[in-house]
Amino acid sequence: MIFGKSVEMRLRPSADTVAANRADISMSHKSTEPFLRLDEEKRVEFTALQSFMLRSTVPIMAEIVDKKPIPQGTGTLFRLNERHFIVTAKHIFKSDYDSLSSLAIPDGLTGTSFTRIIDAQYTRPSADAFDVAVVEITNRDSVEAIKHNWNFLTLDNVQFDPPRTPVWIVGFPEDADWLDQTKPFMIKSITVVTELLTTVPPDAEPPVHIGLDLFFLYDKHAHVLDRGLEPTPELFGVSGASIWELSGQPQNGELWLPEKFAKAVAVQSSFRHSKYIRGKSWLAVAKMLAKMDDELKTVIFEKTGIIRD
Repeated sequence: MIFGKSVEMRLRPSADTVAANRADISMSHKSTEPFLRLDEEKRVEFTALQSFMLRSTVPIMAEIVDKKPIPQGTGTLFRLNERHFIVTAKHIFKSDYDSLSSLAIPDGLTGTSFTRIIDAQYTRPSADAFDVAVVEITNRDSVEAIKHNWNFLTLDNVQFDPPRTPVWIVGFPEDADWLDQTKPFMIKSITVVTELLTTVPPDAEPPVHIGLDLFFLYDKHAHVLDRGLEPTPELFGVSGASIWELSGQPQNGELWLPEKFAKAVAVQSSFRHSKYIRGKSWLAVAKMLAKMDDELKTVIFEKTGIIRD
C-alpha cells in the first residue's frame, strides 16, 4: 500500500496527508490487492502519525549541480546523548564521498533555503554487506537550524525486534524535474505500507544476516489511499528511509500519541520491484553507533543492553 504527497521544499504533510496507527490493515497474499479500512477517527490518527514520521525524515542533499542541492537519498534524524546524527544507507555515498563535504537539508517552511551540514563526521561499517551509515552533525549552528524545522528521534522511538504488524516506509523518491531549472523545485514524499515476509526471497543478494536483514512485500500494485489500486513506483532515492512499526495500543484510557507508538525498526537499503523491499534492522545501527566511541557504547548499553562485539 502506498501513497504520496507533493510539498514545496517544506517537506511537511498538509492536513489531508495520512499515515498510520490503529487502522484495520489487511494484507492478502492470495491477491495483489492489499487494502485499508479506515473510519474517520483512524484517518485523523493516520494524519498525526504521518506528520510525526515526516518531521524526522529528511532528504539528504548535496550541492553537486551548479551549487544547487539535489537529493541523494533519505535519512532519519536521531539524537543520542545530546549528539545528533542522520541515519541512512551507506551506498548513497559509495560513488561520491566528496558529496559529504557539501551536504544540506531543506530549511524553512517555504522557499528554497537549506541548512548546510558543516563538519560532518561519517561512520559506516567496514563490511559492504551492512548497508547502513550515520552522519554526525557536529556543528552547533547546523544542529539548531535543523531542530527549528525538524525532529530528532531518540532510542525511545526505536525497536530492535522484527516487526509483527504492517510497517510504514517514508522517503523521497527521485524525480527527473529536480534538474530542470525551468520548474519550481518540488519534492514528493512517499509512504509505503507493507508487511514483513516470513522467508528470505530466493533471489536475495548474499550475504543475508538473519535478524539483521529484513524483507518486506513489494508487489506490482498497491492500494493508494483514497484513490484505489495503482502500480507501485520505483523507490530510487528512498534508500536510507526508516521502516516503522506501530507498536502497542493505549491502555486504560492512556492518551494516544504518535511519538509513543511509532517505532523505527529498520533502514531501507534496496528493493526489487514487484518482489520485495530490503532493510537493515535498527539493531545494526545501534551496534555501529556503539563501535564509534566509548561514550556512545556506554549509553547504548545502559538503554538497550547492546554491547560491542
